Amino acid sequence: NTTASNNTAVGRSALSLNTTGASNTAVGFHSLLANTTGIGNVAVGLSALKANTTANNNVALGTQTLETNTTGTQNTAIGNYALNHNTTASNNLAVGYNTMNANTTGSSNVGIGQFSLDANTTGGSNTALGHNALTGNTTASNNTAVGKDALGLNTTGTQNTALGGVSLDANTTGDANTALGYATLGANTTGSSNVAIGDQALEANTTASNNTAVGRRALEANTVGNHSTALGYKAGALTTGSRNTWVGALSGDANTGGTGSVGVGYASLTNSTASNCTAVGSSALQSNTTGTENTALGASALSVNNSGNYNNAFGN
Repeated sequence: NTTASNNTAVGRSALSLNTTGASNTAVGFHSLLANTTGIGNVAVGLSALKANTTANNNVALGTQTLETNTTGTQNTAIGNYALNHNTTASNNLAVGYNTMNANTTGSSNVGIGQFSLDANTTGGSNTALGHNALTGNTTASNNTAVGKDALGLNTTGTQNTALGGVSLDANTTGDANTALGYATLGANTTGSSNVAIGDQALEANTTASNNTAVGRRALEANTVGNHSTALGYKAGALTTGSRNTWVGALSGDANTGGTGSVGVGYASLTNSTASNCTAVGSSALQSNTTGTENTALGASALSVNNSGNYNNAFGN
């Protein structure tokens, strides 16, 4: 130290190379060891902020927290090995054992919870709250994961939002997915632009894209079907087809491979495997199984039809 003021150093080699850096606090062996001109840093723990040279306003609490940081500023690391490999990245918050441990240049990330964002290297603007949240993320940015294992396997998928335990936990490269609820989109790997709101909604989806499921177990069994919409409890629950629309509890819930169908109303088209059917009204086309291109408008319209094709029914 030459002309610097208001520094506190406790421990062997703490702040030992400081020249003009002011208002620093270093407590622990080798804490802020390499700091020369950095200002307003707090390092508490073995080797905390050890490599910091000119960076300002960092807080490191715990063994080897922010140990390799050199010029990154305004980072906060709380917990052993948090932000351990950070070098030049700034504006990160890591709270918990090993959180954001591998981060090097990724900035503006928030990781709260053991192992959250611990593989992240250059990804920025990610938020992970919960044990193992976004734990596999490496270079992807703009993801939000709240809940244990949420987005846990994500590597390069961007702009995903997962709120709920194990939501989107298998996602790897899928982008722009939104999952709200326990196990929502839980099996999704590469599917993109899906929205799942409700416990187990779109749970089995793997590679399908552009689906919307709102309601508990809505589109639950969908794996590869695209461009479907399901609103209501178990709406389209067993559907694997594409371009279907189900509105109402149990609407289309047993439909498996049918495509291009519309069911609006409680239990409408509930048993159908057929395609290109339209049912509007409670229990409309309820018993239909294989009949195709039927139209039923009204409560219980064509409710006993099971295999007939090309029928039109209007009224109860």
